[in-house]
Amino acid sequence: RKELKITEEGTVVVGTPVGTPAYETQVVTERVRDLRSYLELINPAKTTSLLHGQTYLAWHLFRLTAPGPGPGRLTHWLRGVHPAHTKQPAEEADSLLQGFLADILGITTESLREREKLIFHEYTEKGGLGILPRARARHGAYLGSLLLTGRAWRRGWEKQILLRRSDYNGPPPAS
Repeated sequence: RKELKITEEGTVVVGTPVGTPAYETQVVTERVRDLRSYLELINPAKTTSLLHGQTYLAWHLFRLTAPGPGPGRLTHWLRGVHPAHTKQPAEEADSLLQGFLADILGITTESLREREKLIFHEYTEKGGLGILPRARARHGAYLGSLLLTGRAWRRGWEKQILLRRSDYNGPPPAS
């Protein structure tokens, strides 16, 4: 069980940093450092582990891009932290992921042409890998999160109003 650590700058609530802009950026940047360590651990170009194979890499690529526990959870922070505070960490995460994919393909990141960089981010129908860059997705992720929160908040209030109305009107008539 984790203890709630509160500082003057902020705290982490339900996995999302809440506080000053500098604090929120710092927490998300720390998660990007975790991503860097994770990518170094699983990178087949930089290790000789017997665990590396196509299935192993596919699983880790899924974990990197899907929401949930692990490095893919960076998307969670992009949803909960204002986009102005996530620009630099999101760009760094995109660069790390692109470098990782280039290593898998045996291409040096420096030699990637603009079109090859785009392939990493193009939709699969256009011949890409379908990985949306986090730097580009952060605004929509944040706005979508706000809209979903607002919808859930409204439903909760509607339930409370209905419950209170039934309290004032008494029990429903017996049939």
